[in-house]
Amino acid sequence: MNLLPFNLEEALKDPSRVVFNNGTAPLQWHYFDKRPSRDKILAIDKYSTVRSYGEDGRFSPDGRPSSVTSDLFLLPIPEKRYWANVYMDSDGKPFIGSKAFEVDLSDELKTSSNYIKTISFTI
Repeated sequence: MNLLPFNLEEALKDPSRVVFNNGTAPLQWHYFDKRPSRDKILAIDKYSTVRSYGEDGRFSPDGRPSSVTSDLFLLPIPEKRYWANVYMDSDGKPFIGSKAFEVDLSDELKTSSNYIKTISFTI
C-alpha cells in the first residue's frame, strides 16, 4: 500500500483518507486547534485505544518521539475515470466534444453520423 505522509490540510479536506501506518482507518479522529501543539489530533483505533498526535500526524506521548509505529498517514487520492466523445466536423476533421462524462456513453452515440469514438482518461 502506498501511503502518503500525513498532511493536516489534506486530512481536513477529506477525513476518510486518514489511516494508521498499517492502512487501517481510525474509528474516529478529531482535530482540536486549541489544544497544545503536540497533541492537537486524537484518534481512536479498532481496539478503542485513544492516542494523541501532533499536527504532523506523529504519535509522540509526552512530547517525546515514540518507537510505537502508530503514526497517521493519508491514502492516495483515488483516480477518477472520465470519457469524452470524438466527433467529425463538416470539414472532416476530428474534434473532442465539449463535455467529459463519468460514464461511457459510446453505445448511445454509435448511430450518430458524426461520432467517431469515445476516449477515456483518468485524473
